[in-house]
Amino acid sequence: MTTKKFSLNDISINESHNIKEAMQMLNTAVYKTLFVLNSSNKLVGTITDGDIRRAVLRGLNMESGIHDAMNKSPIFLKNIVKNQNLQSLFEKHEVTCIPIVDENMEIEKVLWKSNNIQTPIYENQVLIMAGGFGKRLGRLTDDCPKPLIDINGKPLLEVIILNFISQGFKNFTISTHYLGEKIRAYFGDGSWMGVNIDYINEKNPLGTAGAISLLNPKFKKLPVIVTNGDIISNINISAALNYHSEKNLEITICQRSHFYTLPFGQIIVKNGLVSEIIEKPSTKFNVSSGIYIVNYNQIDRIAKGVRIDMPDFIDVVIKNNYRVGAFSFEDYWMDIGVPENLIQAKADNLEGLI
Repeated sequence: MTTKKFSLNDISINESHNIKEAMQMLNTAVYKTLFVLNSSNKLVGTITDGDIRRAVLRGLNMESGIHDAMNKSPIFLKNIVKNQNLQSLFEKHEVTCIPIVDENMEIEKVLWKSNNIQTPIYENQVLIMAGGFGKRLGRLTDDCPKPLIDINGKPLLEVIILNFISQGFKNFTISTHYLGEKIRAYFGDGSWMGVNIDYINEKNPLGTAGAISLLNPKFKKLPVIVTNGDIISNINISAALNYHSEKNLEITICQRSHFYTLPFGQIIVKNGLVSEIIEKPSTKFNVSSGIYIVNYNQIDRIAKGVRIDMPDFIDVVIKNNYRVGAFSFEDYWMDIGVPENLIQAKADNLEGLI
């Protein structure tokens, strides 16, 4: 099962439109299906090229309203339940996409068949570092741990977990410290999300890597995905895991480009003379995204319960002559640990991430 980032305007049409207008939209629609909405944005049907052809055979013309041509009993879900066979659902109803709607029948996200069959189920542990104090967010975290900060109706940590679920992951460990009891109370064992969640309780802050030493070894034959608990991203973890395996790496750092623009003019001097002035030059840096893949055999290099940050852990692995690589991605990524990024994340279209 996979979701796609979408603009509702590109995949929907109001029921007041006619067949000709629907055909024009379908000509450019990637998935050749439009969701028909009423004036309150509630889902009332779907329309495809096939629906239009059948309507014309019944005697309708291009000026006829789409309400008379559409499928008035669209397939939809109100949630995804554990062990639900989505592939058979697509095949049974012969549809290319299935919307997930809220209690008001408004579309929240869309599942697409095109990638559904290709999405495997992963047994790898996903370790989410969620023990930070969130001091950079000021008073927002006085009584609320940063992972429970609201992102358009959902806690940040739920957004992160839902994105991993959409890519086939089901085994999660959450490392907690500050107000960790609130996180555990909200997510429990994960059964309500159809996944398995257990917890590491950091009695003292263990840095960005220390909690790895306390992982349950149940899945020790598989690489562990480690992510900071304040990162929202739609990175393709499957591609990162394939890269990790193909390159025979012990640790993979998921990296992305960051451009820094100097706020001044740069003066280029040669032999004491100015040869050029570059106004506000920009330099590209490859930076860590806060998402890593770690082979389980390297975890023993971290003393149990001892504070250590990820750069120091990786440095130890490199100095012991093990292979550490970097997987590059340019997908959506946002660190919401600072107020301005939190505001931006709330303004961004995140439907394709959850």
